[in-house]
Amino acid sequence: MWKLLSARVFLGTWVCVMSTQAHAYHLDAHRKITEKSIQPFGFDAGASSEIVRCCLKEDWNVITKWFRTSHYFNPVHPLPRTAPTWRGDSLDRVRRIVKVLAVASPEDQPCWIGHLIHHFQDMTVPAHVVAVSHGTSDRFEWYASQSTGLSRALERASRTPEEGVRTSSGVHELDSAQIEWLLKEVALETRAEVDGSLVAQQLGIEGEVLIPWSSFWKTEQAGWGRYGVFGNSFGMPEENDGSKKYAIDASVYDAFVERNVMRAITASKKILSLTQSFIH
Repeated sequence: MWKLLSARVFLGTWVCVMSTQAHAYHLDAHRKITEKSIQPFGFDAGASSEIVRCCLKEDWNVITKWFRTSHYFNPVHPLPRTAPTWRGDSLDRVRRIVKVLAVASPEDQPCWIGHLIHHFQDMTVPAHVVAVSHGTSDRFEWYASQSTGLSRALERASRTPEEGVRTSSGVHELDSAQIEWLLKEVALETRAEVDGSLVAQQLGIEGEVLIPWSSFWKTEQAGWGRYGVFGNSFGMPEENDGSKKYAIDASVYDAFVERNVMRAITASKKILSLTQSFIH
């Protein structure tokens, strides 16, 4: 009896701890991005609702997320599988979802498409493709969810709703290789953003300077990355690399967020284009 009670307490504690761990965009941002991506397709209300619901549900699938496949993916150096879970990465999860989607009932297919879209949106979050293991406190995720960059991207998508939308081929099958290639492409584009530079003002010196976005997220050769010299401080008006201080305008952060959210919307539309024949 005592062993059973102890096991239940341990399991309950473990689930509570794990449920507080890493998300990419906050759920409300995922919802807005997904709803905006769906609009041009004209799906019925039921299917649209399921896609959105299951996109959000993917973040709360704790058992899968922490014991089987994470929401991280390094498109350059595969993430090592380590004890105790030996879990896979986002690519492994996408492969599994595609297999299930292909044989799922018509009623369940919109839901699996929502699960699939979630990972493509995650690939536009730097910490998920540089692969910086983190909890719920990642500053980019927090900042993006309330940034004017998010609202501007949603507004841009409203002005050009058909951009990125492809006509259905009518073929009721999935090209898994194309879907995997797209995941890698989106992840590589986000890493390219991190390899770029931003304009800042070095305090105490006149004029602007260029500093790399990798000051926030640092890639490594062995799979997992880490936070850069600025640490987990995206969105702060002043940054410190240990020897120099910089002032960074909010508009610089917002523009970075806008580019990444637009990539999330475009990727979501591409997946919906590839899977729309499964939505009745």
